[in-house]
Amino acid sequence: MSKKPSLPPTAEPSAESRPTEIIKDGALAPETAAQRTLWGVGGGMGCLLLLLLAVVIPIFVTTASVTATVGRFEQVWRVLVGAETSQAQVTASETIVNYVRPLGQLVSTSAQLAQADLLIQVEQGTLSTCNHAARHVITGTIEAGVDLLNIQAENVRYDAPSNTYFLTLPHPQITSCRVDFIDQYEEERGLIGCNPDWDSVRQLAQYSALIGIRDDAIDGGILLTAERNTQQALVGFISALTDANVVIAFEGNPTPLPASCQPEPPRNWVYQAELDRWLKTN
Repeated sequence: MSKKPSLPPTAEPSAESRPTEIIKDGALAPETAAQRTLWGVGGGMGCLLLLLLAVVIPIFVTTASVTATVGRFEQVWRVLVGAETSQAQVTASETIVNYVRPLGQLVSTSAQLAQADLLIQVEQGTLSTCNHAARHVITGTIEAGVDLLNIQAENVRYDAPSNTYFLTLPHPQITSCRVDFIDQYEEERGLIGCNPDWDSVRQLAQYSALIGIRDDAIDGGILLTAERNTQQALVGFISALTDANVVIAFEGNPTPLPASCQPEPPRNWVYQAELDRWLKTN
């Protein structure tokens, strides 16, 4: 009896060599060439995306780190050069007493006035090449009242039958003038190389404004208002203390304005009334 030759066992195809099997109509069907191509393209795109992420992420992280480092360096540099904080040193001088005088004023009226858009224009330089100008807004206070220091015994008389006090007081006067606030804005300068003296411009504005609001307050009747307010204040005060009638009369000549209402002009500036202009002298 002849023997059939034994054949070696057939090796199972590897997973890589076997065609991919898919389910089709409930049964396994081999993958087509088009499907294998689609899977290949998808795999290639995935690899490319991973490669791009591997390159972009380090660049983004590095850029963010560099930006943060530069930002911290700028902060340190601004602190070192003093850009973040400002410092000032004040060197005090000796206090000089000009005068000390007693005050017996009854300030009965205070008026606050303002000047807006006050324009100061300065002509300077050859062919007016360094002309400059600035606008200002200024507020000030003018006060008025009665000086009670000069009241003597003869200025007060009491009439017993009518239970009335008769007081003779000096006319109200301006007691003080001051500038409370000044702001300089809309500065206009000449050619490059000019050096406008903005502080001098501000002084001219402040002087002009103080004189202006002082005169406006007087023309507006601040002294008459002070007279009426003084009568009301003293009549109410004396009547409350004595339960008597009070009659007040004002007499005497007007007194000069106080020093605060007659400021000195800015240094080296002279007002020319005939031209209504200021002239700077050296």
